[in-house]
Amino acid sequence: HADFTYFAKYGLRDYRGGGRASARETAVRVAAGAFAQILLNHFKISVKSGICGVGEIYAKALNFDFAQNSEIFALDPAAEGAQKELILSVKNAGNSIGGCVLTRVTGVPAGLGEPLYGKLDAALAGALMGINGVKAVQIGAGVKASTLKGSENNDFMRASKNSIRTNGGKIGASFASNNAGGILGGISSGAPIEIVTHFKPTPSIFIAQHSVDVHGADAVCELRGRHDPCIAVRGSVVATAMARLAIADALLLNASATLGNLKRIYGED
Repeated sequence: HADFTYFAKYGLRDYRGGGRASARETAVRVAAGAFAQILLNHFKISVKSGICGVGEIYAKALNFDFAQNSEIFALDPAAEGAQKELILSVKNAGNSIGGCVLTRVTGVPAGLGEPLYGKLDAALAGALMGINGVKAVQIGAGVKASTLKGSENNDFMRASKNSIRTNGGKIGASFASNNAGGILGGISSGAPIEIVTHFKPTPSIFIAQHSVDVHGADAVCELRGRHDPCIAVRGSVVATAMARLAIADALLLNASATLGNLKRIYGED
């Protein structure tokens, strides 16, 4: 895990591991996320996550209802079996495998997030990057956006019977695509917010690894005990919680975005 950096920072070496570098720490975040969802329910905001990839086995269909009943929170029923087999195979070999989680937030009104210090995408990325084992976060098209032309990446708008909620009411419009992942200029657009969180393979594996001891001498690290062969599976639940907390924060901050909002809160005409 983060044994070396903890030792470098604090001068402490606990061979048992755990502490803040352990995913056990995320249990309290999941509990907090459940409370955040109670607030979001009042505004019909939904946050769902599921496994979209294990190793190089990716979901080709997205079914969040199926994911809720899947043992590994798989989004694609057709890929679930192969993903489970891969996890079991690396576990039996004493190894581990990485994975990625798709989080989709729907019902978010346009206008959440700040234009500079407090961009909604930055807040979400920070919340999700703060989960143990996460090495990358993509919003919308993510890294693919760097390969596209503007005409391909732009999400064109059109008049629609569907309406987008804003601070000032509703706008009858919709987006033809969602490469922005529901966030433009750091502010929610009203389109679904889509985030992919990438988890590294669990560093605790039962294969002997070269290392050094606290004195800098060569050593071999051989683990005992238990480990999760794919932390992305549990990470799916944590990603949901962290997204809920970030959206709830943005919702509360937006209450004071305009003078009109403040007047409504404090009963002024």
